Amino acid sequence: NTKHTSILNSEEQKALTNLELVEPITIKQVNNAYYRLSKIHHPDKSGGDSSRFNAIKRSRDLLIQKLSKAA
Repeated sequence: NTKHTSILNSEEQKALTNLELVEPITIKQVNNAYYRLSKIHHPDKSGGDSSRFNAIKRSRDLLIQKLSKAA
């Protein structure tokens, strides 16, 4: 077994949690998680939560930026 060492800081780790992901991740996985969760938490949906939706969006943006720089 090869142990994966995280290259993410604590804010990026929190973003992973917000998107319900675990490392290692790809841009495609981040986008898929974002779209899945945004459908559930969008403030225009019944039972939607704007603060949760905004956290999901910020998390996606942060992780996409990190992964784009690493590529």
